[in-house]
Amino acid sequence: MAEFVASTNLEIINVGGEPTFVTGNRQSVIDVTLATPPIVHDIEDWSVSGEDSMFDHRYITFTLKRDRKHPGFRRNPRQTNWTVYDQELNQSIGMWIGRVTTPGDIERELTNLNKAVIGSFEKACPRCRISGHKKVPWWNPELTLLKKKANRAFHVAYRTRTEDAGYSIGRRGESLKK
Repeated sequence: MAEFVASTNLEIINVGGEPTFVTGNRQSVIDVTLATPPIVHDIEDWSVSGEDSMFDHRYITFTLKRDRKHPGFRRNPRQTNWTVYDQELNQSIGMWIGRVTTPGDIERELTNLNKAVIGSFEKACPRCRISGHKKVPWWNPELTLLKKKANRAFHVAYRTRTEDAGYSIGRRGESLKK
């Protein structure tokens, strides 16, 4: 494994000695997170999650700096007020195209036109705050509660290795009928 990592110019991102594989009374740091040099410095807060994964491998979480560059605002072009856009653009450019005789004049006019189009769009399509999570319409508080109960029950059964109604918990968390 070390030769592979060295030969491919990858770097190991794991931090600490928290076990990533837990089964019965055995624990091990077996899962490895690898990254290329350009992205290594963008990875922050690497950790092994304490949340139940319902498997023998634990979740690994981290944050990419690039994910945070967006301040939580964006424009939705589908909600653009095209009447406002048209009015703003007409006010900005109207019939202002001046005398164009040299390449410098062309550049100047294109820069002005570009600024007018962008400015009109920004006024007609204001930025809105976005949440970080995509919500699905069918998820509700009852499902959240059921998920928590299922995770707790699985965790207790996994730790105690109890068998209930002829079922046992398999290697990957699935129920196996005896």
